[in-house]
Amino acid sequence: MKHHRFVAALLAAIFLFTLTAGIAGPAEARSRSSEKAWRIGTYVGSAATIAALAKGKGTWALIGGGATLLSYSQWRKEMRKRHRREDAASYRAYRTSWLRRHRGKRIVRRR
Repeated sequence: MKHHRFVAALLAAIFLFTLTAGIAGPAEARSRSSEKAWRIGTYVGSAATIAALAKGKGTWALIGGGATLLSYSQWRKEMRKRHRREDAASYRAYRTSWLRRHRGKRIVRRR
């Protein structure tokens, strides 16, 4: 049992080190601070879950797992919103550019 706790503690330490050092950096959120906050919450929750498992605290591990799940789902939701905004902006830019290039010209639509 001590071996499992040692391995879990070691994994938690490696995870926290890579998180703080930025070695295993996630996809950068270029937009809102709420997306960044949910992303950080996901990593903190997972680290807390690993730490609770390393200490043998099952109840706290479940609470940490729930918090991780909540923050991860909110992070994905914010990321999807950002992608939809970027896609819509890209389409608007393309359409505006096309209309400027073809201004004053007759547009023939074929069926």
